Amino acid sequence: MYWKVFYDRDTLKEYCSYTLFGESEGEEQATINLTAYENGISPDQILTRIENRADNHPYTEQASEVVEAIRLIAKDEQKLINLEGYLSRHFAKWLEIYADTPEGMASEFKRFSQM
Repeated sequence: MYWKVFYDRDTLKEYCSYTLFGESEGEEQATINLTAYENGISPDQILTRIENRADNHPYTEQASEVVEAIRLIAKDEQKLINLEGYLSRHFAKWLEIYADTPEGMASEFKRFSQM
């Protein structure tokens, strides 16, 4: 997956990044301006690069599974109510027992989406 990455021109400190998929017109300049403002630097101090970061993210598959499950849950009001009710009573235990790893969280969200 290709990312647009925003660095400090001198130190190469990474400020932020976003995927190129769905990038809108003007998004790069808006991100430069906001990043410069937030860091008290000139927009000219921001360097942008396009990078392939597919190998740098070990949980891409799990993140995709969680997001897909959230999409499915969000389409059904009753599923949202059930998830909220369950988590409001058992959130800490749920995290500890079932969602303490990316794989576990992905599996749990998938399970909720299939109820």
